[in-house]
Amino acid sequence: MIWPDLEPILKPIRWAVWGGVAIRQYIVPEREPLDFDAAVAAADGPAMREKMAASGYQYQGESEWGEAMWRSAEGVPVDVFEGAEEWWPTALAQAQSNRNAQGLPILPLPYLILLLLDDGREHKLNDAAKMLAAVDEPTLAEVRSLVAHYRLQHAEGLAHLIVQGKREMNNP
Repeated sequence: MIWPDLEPILKPIRWAVWGGVAIRQYIVPEREPLDFDAAVAAADGPAMREKMAASGYQYQGESEWGEAMWRSAEGVPVDVFEGAEEWWPTALAQAQSNRNAQGLPILPLPYLILLLLDDGREHKLNDAAKMLAAVDEPTLAEVRSLVAHYRLQHAEGLAHLIVQGKREMNNP
């Protein structure tokens, strides 16, 4: 599926894809995302909303996760999260050089793991385990470092996900 490119709409705002479309970048087999999740820094939220509306996106309200829900003229649902934590500008900057085959900026895996740990739903944690099983040790070290710094309460759960993912993927 070809997803909306928000680059021309949001420019110069930095944004990144997260959620199901981003997860597809990191795991196989893929599962088909139902919507398109993007993120901007909270400071850019008002400008993002203005630009989305001006470009023809229809505002649909707020999701239970605090995302602004939009619908493109073609009917594609687009949810935009406004990240307020101090790590968001760094994550969004790194996403600019982490592009998928379509050329969309993808949230780097360590930051995506932070969000999946916060989500806590079983299928999201299973996705996290699969992604963690497939990465190299320097990437795992970066994930551990971010979790220790920003989500210490999830450190033990992260260790279990790494083991679970390696078992499931037969990657000791």
